[in-house]
Amino acid sequence: MLMIGNMLWRIGRTLDIERQIAWTQQAGFDGVGLHAAPGTPGRWRGVEPADCGGEARARLRQSLAAFAFIEIHAPFAINLQNGNLADSLAALEPVMQFAHDLGAAVVTIHAVLTDADEAGWRAAMHELNDLAARAQTVAALEIIEGFGAVAGWDLPHVGVNLDVGHMILPAYEVPLKHYGGFRPLIRSLGPTLRHLHLHDVVGELDHVEIGTGEVAFEDIVGGLADIHYAHNGTLEMNPDRVKPTGIQRSLGTFRELLTTGGAAR
Repeated sequence: MLMIGNMLWRIGRTLDIERQIAWTQQAGFDGVGLHAAPGTPGRWRGVEPADCGGEARARLRQSLAAFAFIEIHAPFAINLQNGNLADSLAALEPVMQFAHDLGAAVVTIHAVLTDADEAGWRAAMHELNDLAARAQTVAALEIIEGFGAVAGWDLPHVGVNLDVGHMILPAYEVPLKHYGGFRPLIRSLGPTLRHLHLHDVVGELDHVEIGTGEVAFEDIVGGLADIHYAHNGTLEMNPDRVKPTGIQRSLGTFRELLTTGGAAR
């Protein structure tokens, strides 16, 4: 069954990464995600690779050893798009090394593939594939369009991270109906789908508790079953909108949906 992780931002009032890791393990999550960035003081926290040297990385890896998988989220400042691919790849090198040192299974990277320059992207993505292969991880592009381009590259270490909330959030102006809904979209992604970000959406608010909003999780679960999805997903709960108990409920709700094939909703 799909394994589920928790993205570390802040849990209740807790910012300390070690305490967030301990809470995530105690809450019964299979995996854990963390941002390769310092975060915003007082609001959320990640781990800046430049401030996490050899001994600190070894201690952090030991703290994460109990989890079945680790996700690293590249800094928000890195957003692959036309005109910045070379600079973005250079900025990703320390992130990929960080992922390697922690044994991360996947690195999530924001990207914009609208009107992509095919030749330029293909060359850059081959470079990203090599970078991810050396780090023994997968670069999962968090995108809302351009899924066909990723499939066309057919690169073993580059795939898609489908953020389900972003697919219906009004701010992104992406009509999910263009893809026929979540289930047909997931079926079209097939093996290109390498990770999931899971959260619900209520109106213009995303990263809220699963089962409280508008995301059709039963369709998502059905699509994952259709393609025999064999990878993982991470809950992304906004700590200003979801209490620790809501994070735990989201885990239970999604696991129940996986068990019942979506009938719980």
